[in-house]
Amino acid sequence: MAVLGHLWEHREKRRPLLVVIDEAHNTCPGEPADPLQAAATAHAIRLAGEGRKFGIYMLLSTQRPQKIHTNVLSQCDNLILLRMNSSEDLEHISESFSFVPHSLINRSSQFAQGEALLVGKIVAAPIFGVFEGRVSEEGGSDVPANWARSR
Repeated sequence: MAVLGHLWEHREKRRPLLVVIDEAHNTCPGEPADPLQAAATAHAIRLAGEGRKFGIYMLLSTQRPQKIHTNVLSQCDNLILLRMNSSEDLEHISESFSFVPHSLINRSSQFAQGEALLVGKIVAAPIFGVFEGRVSEEGGSDVPANWARSR
């Protein structure tokens, strides 16, 4: 909430900026759980709708597109879709990105790791692509089970 609010307050600087929100369903959910989440969602809605004219762009990442606030998701002009198994999420993506043929979105349930559908202003026409291996060391693994053992 504080970061998104700060970006909006300083929008007049018109400094090109890409705001990446991983697990976006936690930052701008359709149904905020508390006042802090509601404020973050309100800032995200404002940035998604009006930020581009100030050079502020958003990249949302989620495994649960249905949980992102409709007013944020509806402002997305591009889609990079990796493997998606949930038929409900696929249907929601089809509705939200009505400019993407339903048949292309449905193919995502058959993607292997790294395969993706790219659609929108970032490509001339819908294409399938592959993201290769990591450049950096993979992180984000679970905490070891023995982390709290006595010494």
